[in-house]
Amino acid sequence: MKSKKTNTVDTAKPVDISTLTTSDDDCFGKEWESTHKTCKMCSMYDLCMVVTKSDNFVRSKQIRKSYFDGVDWELVPWDVLKRDIAANPGQNYEEVFEVVHTLSKSLDRKTTTMKVKSWLIKNAIKLENKCLYLS
Repeated sequence: MKSKKTNTVDTAKPVDISTLTTSDDDCFGKEWESTHKTCKMCSMYDLCMVVTKSDNFVRSKQIRKSYFDGVDWELVPWDVLKRDIAANPGQNYEEVFEVVHTLSKSLDRKTTTMKVKSWLIKNAIKLENKCLYLS
């Protein structure tokens, strides 16, 4: 005989993660790994992943603050750079990159590279042999 449902869960209401952890010895929400044998067999696999990732969210906020909060792309004179490239075709990419990197106060060269490359594409500026040309 089929047993009756004892309670219904309101899926529209958010789950309070702090109520889910049990004891300090329990691995729930602390040691989740997608490939770990024990984790794969656990019935709380998905929920544990969410809890673990939400704990790491604090760390990701700290990383974001240290790398990205100081960056201000508004300080870069994008229009002036574009006019200079149009007026003087063949400008050195490295020089433009350094100007953007310095003025934006970016701490990460990869972030600056991605921003400059997306700006080049958006403004139809070609990069050939480390020189910039307006197309």
